Amino acid sequence: MKKIIPLLLLLTIIFSIAAGCAKQEGTTPTPSGTQKPGTTTGQPGEEPAESAKPGEVKLPLVDDRVEFDIWSMAFDSGTGLEDANGSDAYQKLEQLTNVHINWQHPSQADTITQFNLIVQSQDFPDCFQNYVSMYIGGLDKYIDDEIIIDVTELVKSYAPNYNYVRSAPDVVKGTVTDSGRMPGLFGIKKTLQPSWMGPVTRADWLKELGIESPVTMDDYHDMLVKFRDEKNCEVPISVNNTGLFQLVSQAWGLGVGFYHVDGVVKFGPIEPEFKEYLALMKKWYDEGLIEKDFYTVNGSRAYDTSYTLAGRVGVWNVAYNFMQTNLMLSAEDPTYDLVAIPCPVFNKGDIREIGLETYIQVDRFQGNIAAITTQCKDPVTLVKWFDYLFTEEGGILGSYGIENLSFVFNEEGKPEFTELVYNNPDGLAAFTAMNRYAMSPNQVMLYDWERELLPNMYPQALEAPRIWDANYEDKRTLPSMMSITSEESQEYASIMNDVNTLINETIVPFIIGSKSLDEFDDFVNTVKALRIDDAIAIQQAALDRYNNR
Repeated sequence: MKKIIPLLLLLTIIFSIAAGCAKQEGTTPTPSGTQKPGTTTGQPGEEPAESAKPGEVKLPLVDDRVEFDIWSMAFDSGTGLEDANGSDAYQKLEQLTNVHINWQHPSQADTITQFNLIVQSQDFPDCFQNYVSMYIGGLDKYIDDEIIIDVTELVKSYAPNYNYVRSAPDVVKGTVTDSGRMPGLFGIKKTLQPSWMGPVTRADWLKELGIESPVTMDDYHDMLVKFRDEKNCEVPISVNNTGLFQLVSQAWGLGVGFYHVDGVVKFGPIEPEFKEYLALMKKWYDEGLIEKDFYTVNGSRAYDTSYTLAGRVGVWNVAYNFMQTNLMLSAEDPTYDLVAIPCPVFNKGDIREIGLETYIQVDRFQGNIAAITTQCKDPVTLVKWFDYLFTEEGGILGSYGIENLSFVFNEEGKPEFTELVYNNPDGLAAFTAMNRYAMSPNQVMLYDWERELLPNMYPQALEAPRIWDANYEDKRTLPSMMSITSEESQEYASIMNDVNTLINETIVPFIIGSKSLDEFDDFVNTVKALRIDDAIAIQQAALDRYNNR
């Protein structure tokens, strides 16, 4: 039975989870030779010795209040706060540590531009807390260029909790550069998270039409035809505007960009199977299963409620939280219902070996880093400040906020948000309220993604990740923390600019029929003439370096 959820939950659910979710599973392994992180002490005192045991943090970190300037994307403007210091959690953190942060929050519209301007100015904050991808040429380059420092020794001496977490086998490679240096402290999830995005469809339509949940490509086709013919559905399946639609291509094990097969890097659009994928997409397009002008649409119809709620689209690819949004907005319609469906494979029992688009990762990283700059006045204390967020207490403070305010411990001893968050009296949507009373997932900390499993979520949304992972075991996604070198980056960028331009000009014509698939081999030869093999070699070298860390 559907639960009634306040309408104002909408805004946060739309903007919330993008930074937070990826393909994950399992729990944090205990590294050999280390002990489990403990709790903090409230006693001020001397700095921990270099041999301090993991978990030992003396609070406050300093006797006299200190300040740091941090340039950070870890802020949700939807909270209505001026900066992160307005959050109860950050205020508590300052009280505990005696460390004040002067936040510099860039606008989301031109973050990369702002970052590059700061780097060029040579006037750095004490710390950049941002996404790894902003460092063009790799993090080794930024250390060599004396923009950020190698924190290896600082972490070993002053960050026992972070060092414990990052030493887990599924994390350790991602916390160092190809040269073996630590470029900063990385945001790490407490446990591996299931797939957070996948296809959904109208459950009420499946029931009405007598359709079982589709598994194979043929199942999908038959379902889409019935949506078209019997429900007069305008868009049986929503496709993104580039035609590079991994919801379908993954059945061949293809990435829409770079991926690997047993450690060998490949580029999807030039593989022979890609022609088969294009042929299927063209067939569906010709049959009216894909909207005729999909290539003019900015993205897909997945987040357009005028389509999803009005029955104008039958299958779309969304995060489970926006599935929640759709169900919430349809609460007054007793017939409307949604269900997650698995990504199609060719035969029942087949296992997908690559995830969807760029939303799926194979590690526990948040994708962000606290990189301490060469102009930081007190890197030791700043490292200690971040380390506290990797203690059990600090991780709970960051993920859930303050006990008996924004969360309580349930009967199982697990933190659980109060109504202040998931049914906010001020009308804040739940995911926004999380960032108001706790911290954004973009904060470098030990993040508990399970906080997103709200008690008032529809069971259909909570069940979605399990359905999406039912036939999925990722073996082909490239590690998120591998990187190309500064020497490689210029050549790589030049090649891929030309290649991507050609792909954008060619894929859609193949699908809509203005270009014959008989020309596919010519397309591949043209891509190769643009030196795609050199780009593949660069990615291969990056993967090899990562595997050898």
